[in-house]
Amino acid sequence: MWTILKGLNRRKIFLIFDSFNYDGLSGVDNLESILILLSTYNGANYLETQLKSLYSQKNVNINILVRDDGSTDGTHMILERWEKRGLLSWYTGRNLKPALSFMDLVFSAPPYKYYAFCDQDDVWEPDKLNIAIERLKKLPNDKEALYCSALNIVDEQLKFLKIKKIENIYSLGEALIRNNIVGCTMVLNKKLVDSLREHLPKYIEMHDSWIYKVCLVIGGNIIVDNLSYINYRQHTGNVVGARNGYMKKIKFRIKLLLTNKENKSLKTSKELLDGYSEKISISDRELLLKVLQYKNSIKSKLSLIKDDRMKFKKVRHKIFFLIDVFFERF
Repeated sequence: MWTILKGLNRRKIFLIFDSFNYDGLSGVDNLESILILLSTYNGANYLETQLKSLYSQKNVNINILVRDDGSTDGTHMILERWEKRGLLSWYTGRNLKPALSFMDLVFSAPPYKYYAFCDQDDVWEPDKLNIAIERLKKLPNDKEALYCSALNIVDEQLKFLKIKKIENIYSLGEALIRNNIVGCTMVLNKKLVDSLREHLPKYIEMHDSWIYKVCLVIGGNIIVDNLSYINYRQHTGNVVGARNGYMKKIKFRIKLLLTNKENKSLKTSKELLDGYSEKISISDRELLLKVLQYKNSIKSKLSLIKDDRMKFKKVRHKIFFLIDVFFERF
């Protein structure tokens, strides 16, 4: 298939159903159709609850494509049962971890007007997709567009803990150091998915942060909704979860500083330039090149630190940035 996914063993050729039949309901021709991209991994405990919430969506035709990332529990049995009822299609492969599993879904998906990402253990409110699509419909179809929202953090029993909001649309500088956009809140138009398929990065931290940065640097439209339509379940089995509390965030950052030499921002900047250089504005291209070169000298580090485009709304993010640059972790 694609270079990074060579050797992927697909279970079957999948079919996408343009209508559904769930508890007596059927697809309606005049409703917008959306393809939900769901990556599963040992999700048997919560998967059926999540799938039922997907089919509780109002005023939208639901289609689901699942990639299983090498589950060893009862996930396959659940997927088989739902597929036999014509409610989803799925395939499986070796364990790629969430970022690459979701990117494989992006590259495998058939054409739809809208796409949404889905985790295996959350619960969606009935208006989640309809609200996103109505917002996206107001934008031109010939330009990349991304919708994202806040989310309700809940515990294993779906008890509300807190709401996680998005402060604003990030600048490129801020997006390179932090990500506050959660993939399961994202809805994309076809134009953005087509652009994502132009370049499969060799390095990717997470699919949601990559997609946000791509949409940002190529001049796509980004909609931020600070209302929540999703219950984001936190439990011990989460592969990626929300870190609660200021001190936990500080400790997590210190741990990264001491153990991580990955240069995530530098590698991401290279991938953006490799894949989309011709679509990136002169200003953003200059900033990405400055990130690539910051390790060359003290002068290069100071130039990046003083750059007005590296602005952050919170002091701690500026401090993290300074430390990362100084210790060449950026």
